[in-house]
Amino acid sequence: MTEQKDRKQFANLLEEIEARPAMFLGQKSLTRFYAFLDGYGTALHVYSIDSDLRKSIPREFHDWVAYREHFEESTSGWCNMILANTSDEEKALERCFQLLREYHARKPVPVARLLNASRPSLRGFTKETYKTDLTEAWHRLKLGEQPELPPGVVAEWSPSTLLLVTYTEDPGFFVRYEGEEQQPFPTFCPDLRIFEYLFQASRGDLEIINKEIFERIAAYERPKGAR
Repeated sequence: MTEQKDRKQFANLLEEIEARPAMFLGQKSLTRFYAFLDGYGTALHVYSIDSDLRKSIPREFHDWVAYREHFEESTSGWCNMILANTSDEEKALERCFQLLREYHARKPVPVARLLNASRPSLRGFTKETYKTDLTEAWHRLKLGEQPELPPGVVAEWSPSTLLLVTYTEDPGFFVRYEGEEQQPFPTFCPDLRIFEYLFQASRGDLEIINKEIFERIAAYERPKGAR
């Protein structure tokens, strides 16, 4: 199957699950939906089916849920964050499908850019090392550290421009490498303080694009004990 056909079939499957959750999951439950997806990905792996759908929910969906549900970061995962903010499993599943639709329909609003930023990239992947989860390695690279990488994989740096974007009026923003469709790592920042730490930059280094939104972001302070 082509990648496009692959993704369309999976999208159709999600629509069928949303319409008839009990038939696929046994009952209307976000936890069961998560287990279904986990089993789906495991089957692709066990039977060596070469498909991007092994990670059937986009990696950045974790960050999208953290953004929309007002979490400081996404390490607990999209399923746990949605469950924490809903009253029961049925409502959590409904919210999950709503967030997925939002994620795929989202349109970025540029707020500011950071010129002359350094963009890390990794070279030397093989078929096996390409499957490795390097999220932690990317975070350490952003901090200028040298993380342990799979055999044969090396880190390189090149000049780039960072773009700060928002999608809604929720607190926080996303950082993108300008002009690049594929982003190298999760990029959600709950506030400017986290951005300054992760990218070793200050707000004074930024070129402001949308002053109104930037001032809202700059004025926001996360409550003590925020999740």
